[in-house]
Amino acid sequence: AVRITTGRSCAATIAAGMYGFSPLIWNNALQAEVFSLNNLFVCLLTHILVRYLARDDPSNCAWAYWGAFICGLGLSNQHTLIFYIAIIVLVVFTSGWRWLFRPIPFLICFS
Repeated sequence: AVRITTGRSCAATIAAGMYGFSPLIWNNALQAEVFSLNNLFVCLLTHILVRYLARDDPSNCAWAYWGAFICGLGLSNQHTLIFYIAIIVLVVFTSGWRWLFRPIPFLICFS
């Protein structure tokens, strides 16, 4: 997400290192709990959200559909992800809700 936003690989590497080696993330990654997988889903959702917001064609909603899929997987792992997903849903719906509710892709999701 940092590389997409800033355009610099060095900044992305430093940001990933700072996140990965921060004490809270490091301690949770060493425990045999659901926290490390939850951190993976949060990072994936952040990356997908930045990709969705940085798309060139507003009618291309593929990243939104991938985000919905990752949201479902993340919620099956740990339910506290709903607080993060609620904000993402508001951002996605305010940025391109007209394209998300086209009849054919919308019906395919529910079939």
